[in-house]
Amino acid sequence: MKKVRNDFIMAGIVLIISIIFTILVATIDVQPSGVSGSDLGFSTLNRSVFNSIGTNDAIYLATEILGYIFILPAAVFAVLGIIQLIKRKSLKKVDLHYWALLGLYIAVAATYVFFELVIVNYRPVLIDGKAEASYPSSHTMLAITVLLSSFLMVCRLVKNRTIKFVALGITTVGSVAMAILRLYSGVHWATDIIGGVLISIALVLIFNAVLTLLDYMQFKKAEKCASSESNKANNEPFIDNTKGNTEQPKENGTDSIKNNNTKSDTAGSDANGAQSGADAIVPSADKQEDADTLIKS
Repeated sequence: MKKVRNDFIMAGIVLIISIIFTILVATIDVQPSGVSGSDLGFSTLNRSVFNSIGTNDAIYLATEILGYIFILPAAVFAVLGIIQLIKRKSLKKVDLHYWALLGLYIAVAATYVFFELVIVNYRPVLIDGKAEASYPSSHTMLAITVLLSSFLMVCRLVKNRTIKFVALGITTVGSVAMAILRLYSGVHWATDIIGGVLISIALVLIFNAVLTLLDYMQFKKAEKCASSESNKANNEPFIDNTKGNTEQPKENGTDSIKNNNTKSDTAGSDANGAQSGADAIVPSADKQEDADTLIKS
């Protein structure tokens, strides 16, 4: 539970920092030095960086292509969630991790719409002849959010350390590359990139905290089920299946003893009878001697 609390605290701190930075961009050193004389926060800093870098159409095109590529992980997890829904035939049986990921994507989309409506500043250049909202860098925010969240999901779904290491490498390189290339394309101010990084990291940290909370809830649920099963097993009456087998030989042994005693009694009776018969025979012999003596006399 302590880890869950710490994750939420960290996410909250970064979120607050991103909000404060956004407010500063909208209020500090604001000058009409943007495209078509539009207001620009941190004007001196942003102008200095832009003038030193300029614009690059090739890099801009590369970042546009990368933006579509980085959407693929989100599509993959969407397909996995749909497959799980089809197999389990119930929205309630879909893993909560997929719902948390969907919530993150919705939060990213809501953030994008919010800054399209509440414009902090415009791009340094016109896109197709139009001035577009520039803060925060949506490509940077999308790349970091999708790649980092995908890595967190991979860590929970895959046990292979090699796959995790590869996923971490792709996430790191992809996120850093998008932020740098988007800046060097010349279609964003430096503060747009910084804001995109801060906001996306805040959103991902909140997502990670939610995942940690879900893991903790699942652990406690499994622990409760195991405890319940253990208590149920302890409360069931114990049946000793060996008792009957143990007593049977005793009964047989008792019967054997009784039979032996009976045989002994019978043998004793026979012996007594034989002795009585012998005693009966001896007196008869004595009487015969007396008779013979009388006759001789």
